[in-house]
Amino acid sequence: TAVAFVFPYVDDEGTTKFYVKQHSFVPLARSQMNLDIKSGKDGIDYAAAERLGYCDVMREGRGYISDTAVYDYIKNFVDKNDLQIKFVCYDPWDHSNMVRYIVEKSGWTMLEVRQQPSQLDAPTRFFREQMDEGNIKYDDDPILQWSAKNAILKVKSVGIKIDKDAATQKIDCMDAIIDA
Repeated sequence: TAVAFVFPYVDDEGTTKFYVKQHSFVPLARSQMNLDIKSGKDGIDYAAAERLGYCDVMREGRGYISDTAVYDYIKNFVDKNDLQIKFVCYDPWDHSNMVRYIVEKSGWTMLEVRQQPSQLDAPTRFFREQMDEGNIKYDDDPILQWSAKNAILKVKSVGIKIDKDAATQKIDCMDAIIDA
């Protein structure tokens, strides 16, 4: 699971740019509660990413991602940075009770973004164009970089979207950024 924030801004030349920031939640439930196994499986040094503040490793609750952890991260980030939330966009696939939990706790407006080419074509093309033009800025984030490397473009008759070749190739944060 990943959360992404997208901050539009105008640079000194009057060009609209976007700063993107992601935060991932790393489950240990299917890795014997062992971060080294999870890191090896996914190809990401999660211990380093966690030290840098780009993820939270789920060490409690049998290693599953908790709705509380995700909500608390979003809420703390929003409060700390005095943000005005326009929408919380989410992928409805396998979201469990997380959406209901966030709505109950926050009252933020939720916007469902299905992971289908027909719904993702325009934002994926826009993101790719903005990246090509150098209008997307981001931190030196190892999870985001790995996710971008694993994301491949799938072309369907109804549009394009990003995907991955294998289950171990994590692209959650790229999905979250494009959703946003």
